[in-house]
Amino acid sequence: MNIRSFVEAELEDILSIYNRARAKEECFADVNATLQALKQLIAGESVFVALSQKLSLNQKPSLSQKPSLSQKPSGEKIIGFVSVWSAQKFVHHLYVDPDYQGKGVATALVRQCVDEFGYPLSLKCLVTNTAACKYYEASGWKNAGLSGGTDGDAILYRLQLLAD
Repeated sequence: MNIRSFVEAELEDILSIYNRARAKEECFADVNATLQALKQLIAGESVFVALSQKLSLNQKPSLSQKPSLSQKPSGEKIIGFVSVWSAQKFVHHLYVDPDYQGKGVATALVRQCVDEFGYPLSLKCLVTNTAACKYYEASGWKNAGLSGGTDGDAILYRLQLLAD
């Protein structure tokens, strides 16, 4: 798995993950976000994607530079993404393709955030998103209290040190 900066040409890929992951958890009011809505949600944020190689047997991996903003890289499948409001080290979105959950993708994305922005990181998670809450707590995120939101009550988590 590789982690790198997101390029705008991949917006449809991360939208699919965003909607599928939210639908799987059955705790979000909106599970059919549009491209425009997601683009607004991540505007001004640092976004990283997790990639799984999907090369055919006779295809060699490309050693090219980072793709341009209008060019989607080939030979890779996006399996998760994270967006961070860097000024506050706030993880706004962390989503993994449901087919790849439980395989270390979220942890790899969080490690990228730590490498990029340092500690502490923070995020909010809906109380009703029990699978995500369990993941965060098992990964070293500490409950820093409750806060309300448009989708319901959320737990504010802070990360001082990522668990191994």
